[in-house]
Amino acid sequence: MALLERNHLAGAASDAVNAILVAAGHNMRLLIAYLTAFWRVLITAWLSALPP
Repeated sequence: MALLERNHLAGAASDAVNAILVAAGHNMRLLIAYLTAFWRVLITAWLSALPP
């Protein structure tokens, strides 16, 4: 699956902006995945600490 699509802007500056935006999007995906895993562990630990 190709997440990087065609850059519709022209010029070297637009290529740089496009690369920065792609990197920012990638970092956001990683952050969301990390936070999702963290919340799952936190909620699981909290639920297992509750009395039956």
